[in-house]
Amino acid sequence: IGILVLLVPLVETAWSGNVSTFITIAIIGAWFAIARGHPRLAGGIIGLTSVVKLTPVFLAWWLLVTRRWDALSVAIVVGLVGLGVGVLGAGFDAHIEYLHISDAVARGGGIQGSLVGILSALGASPDLMPLVAPIVSVIGIAAIWVLRERERAAWIVAIATGVFASPIFNLTNVTLLLAAFVALEPAGRFAALRAPAPPRLPSAPPA
Repeated sequence: IGILVLLVPLVETAWSGNVSTFITIAIIGAWFAIARGHPRLAGGIIGLTSVVKLTPVFLAWWLLVTRRWDALSVAIVVGLVGLGVGVLGAGFDAHIEYLHISDAVARGGGIQGSLVGILSALGASPDLMPLVAPIVSVIGIAAIWVLRERERAAWIVAIATGVFASPIFNLTNVTLLLAAFVALEPAGRFAALRAPAPPRLPSAPPA
């Protein structure tokens, strides 16, 4: 269903070679890693992708509120190492400049289709635009906490928060929502993935 709904963004992202293609695949892999009982692998994926693009960073909060400590610890370590490598490679100033660019984009009305862009088109004050991302983030974080006992719903909210909080918004961002659709898979299938097959009893010897 997710592929059909997001077919146009998926084609656009794949054709452009945008990094969102690989991040989407990786996040879907993280979900299946958790379902199959490999939390550390999932944590590593979430930590790495959060360094490449900020969108998955809300999944670290999801790991925290759902008490997946092994996955969270690995995500933090991988994230810090990746951030350190990025600072060494690109420099500290480049990371600060990225934050300034995001602020400038928000004040300029955002990208068409983003929440900032929609509010700007409705006549909202430019001075309020930089507040949109923090407000959406806080609402998303609170919703994830409230839904912590409903892990699938909280996962969907975490993905959506990362996508819609950004003032830099286009079809390649929408592709990441595919990672939310995996949580809609019937629970029974994932229970089957987690539970090992029962041992087969030896056949009784013939009388």
